[in-house]
Amino acid sequence: MPEEALALPGGVGLSRWFLRRVLSRISIGHLTIFTPDGERLCSAPGLPGPQATMILNNWRSMRRLLLDGDIGLAEAYRDGDLHTPDLTALIELGARNDATLRKLVSGAWPARLLNRLRHVLNANTRRGSRRNITAHYDLGNEFYGRWLDASMMYSSALYETPDQTLESAQQCRLDRIVAMLDLSGGEHVLEIGCGWGALAERLAREGCRVTAITLSPSQLEAARQRVAAAGLSDRVTIELRDYRDIAGQFDRIVSIEMIEAVG
Repeated sequence: MPEEALALPGGVGLSRWFLRRVLSRISIGHLTIFTPDGERLCSAPGLPGPQATMILNNWRSMRRLLLDGDIGLAEAYRDGDLHTPDLTALIELGARNDATLRKLVSGAWPARLLNRLRHVLNANTRRGSRRNITAHYDLGNEFYGRWLDASMMYSSALYETPDQTLESAQQCRLDRIVAMLDLSGGEHVLEIGCGWGALAERLAREGCRVTAITLSPSQLEAARQRVAAAGLSDRVTIELRDYRDIAGQFDRIVSIEMIEAVG
C-alpha cells in the first residue's frame, strides 16, 4: 500500500492542511515541522515559550496523530515515524498549548467516530471489564515493580511535603484511608480492585477481616503472595471476581481510584 494511503483521508494534501491547522493554534512558543518531502512549516514567530521542532519521517505519523492524539504521537515517535532533536521542548510545547490542540485533534470527525467505536467495543460489561483490566495490569508484575515503590500501589500518593519520597507518600495515603474507614478492629471489609494487596495487608494488620477482589490474574497472584509473606492469609481472602458478582454483607467497602473500570 502506498505510504500516502496511510495518512489522513484524502492523502498528503489533507495532511498538510491539518498540519497548518495545528500550527495556527500554537499561541505559546514556536513549532517547526518538516514534512516527509522536505517542506518546512512553522507556527507564528516571536511568541515566548518553548521552541520545538518535529520531523515527520513518513505520513503514517499524521494518521496516528489524528486518530489517537497525544498517544498516537508518542507511539509514532517510539516507532520512528517522527523525530525531534529536543523531546522535552516538544512535550512542553504540547502541554502548554493543550487546550486548543486537544480540541482540534479530538474534534476531527475520524477521531470522534473512532473514539465512539472504541467506547462501544471497550464497554465495561462483565466480560469487557476483565478484558480491559487484563490488558492494562497484566503487562507483568516485574514491569510495574520497576517504577512503583515497595508497596506496589498504583493509585495516587498523598504528599505532605515537597521532598517526601514516593514510599512515604503512599504510606500517608494508606493512613488517610484507614482513618476515613473509622475502624475499631474486627470489621469485615470488602476491597474492590485490590491491586497488589498493600491496602488489604494494612487492613488486616488493623485487625480487620478482608475480602479483596481483582480482575487481574497477575495482581491476584502477587497480592496472595504478599499477604502470605506477611502471615495474614487467615485474615485476607483475595478472589478473581467482578464486583457485580459479590454477595453478602460487609461492615466497610473501600475502592481506590477504580471508577474508570465501573460498568
